[in-house]
Amino acid sequence: MKLSPYQLARQDTLQPIYHLHGAELLIVEEALNDLRTVCKARGYLEREKLTLEPGFDWNTLLAAGKALSLFATKRIIELRMASGKPGIPGAKALLEYAQSPAPDTILIIISGEIVRTAQNSKWFKALDKAGASIEAPRVQSHQITGWIEKRLKHVGIRSEPGVARVIAHYVEGNLLAAAQEINFLALHGAGQPLSVSQVQNLISDQARFTSFAFVDACLAGQAARLVRILQSLKGEKVEPILIISALSRESSRLVSLSHARSNGKSIRALYKKLGIWSSRERLMGGALDRIGHIGCLRIHSRMSELDSMVKGQMLIRNKDIWEELERVGLAVSGNAAMLR
Repeated sequence: MKLSPYQLARQDTLQPIYHLHGAELLIVEEALNDLRTVCKARGYLEREKLTLEPGFDWNTLLAAGKALSLFATKRIIELRMASGKPGIPGAKALLEYAQSPAPDTILIIISGEIVRTAQNSKWFKALDKAGASIEAPRVQSHQITGWIEKRLKHVGIRSEPGVARVIAHYVEGNLLAAAQEINFLALHGAGQPLSVSQVQNLISDQARFTSFAFVDACLAGQAARLVRILQSLKGEKVEPILIISALSRESSRLVSLSHARSNGKSIRALYKKLGIWSSRERLMGGALDRIGHIGCLRIHSRMSELDSMVKGQMLIRNKDIWEELERVGLAVSGNAAMLR
């Protein structure tokens, strides 16, 4: 069966298998937290975590399903499959598990976006038939303001008309960044309705501590500033995946723009197509001039590696993920030697 991510917190009957997938990481993770809470309330107290990474043995999943609980309790098996591509051995293992789910066990599979063709595969349909499939599709640019309005109400923030548009303008469609901003506003709203001017001032005052401020410093070529912001984010224990997500989005845009320019095409029309606000065109154009086509490709490739590193799918080359982020940020700012 298919369920909405927002239905998980109010289920009457639990399913033996849940498959959470989609492009919106925030919605997937929040749906997972809702599901964990419901399962715990129903007596599923033991949790085993599995992660699909190079060398993963799919027999581990089948063995976990057959193993008895150490404490004779109901349990959860969580399988993280970031790419959404289990491969041939994985497809067989998932199909086998779906045909005979383990008793007193709930299997939760968490994966990235799965294209429509893959949703027609046997393993995907088997999971859907045996349990529930929960998709978090990408929230489109024309939907982000409505999503923010609902989010504001959900956390108890009263706001004037136009506040959601201000936040949407600042985060440019990134739900993770929008959630950060809304949580920040909830702490500083003092229970009063927020006005547009208040929100603009609050966001401006704390902008240097956000992951998007780090990205802007990178694109602007402000090496010293991006290092300071990154250290501040690290000190505040901001999740690196949030910063990687924000920088990856811009590196992907830079690749598209550089491809067009290298082929002699005008990039003016691309700005709108890529969802780049007019206020940021000069920032993106300056970064493109500074980095060049080859530099854009190398930076985007390294961002893919950072995504794998933070998910445990690849070894970290340097000291830690924060040093990796600093090196890539400096490369975006104009120091190409950081990627060597």
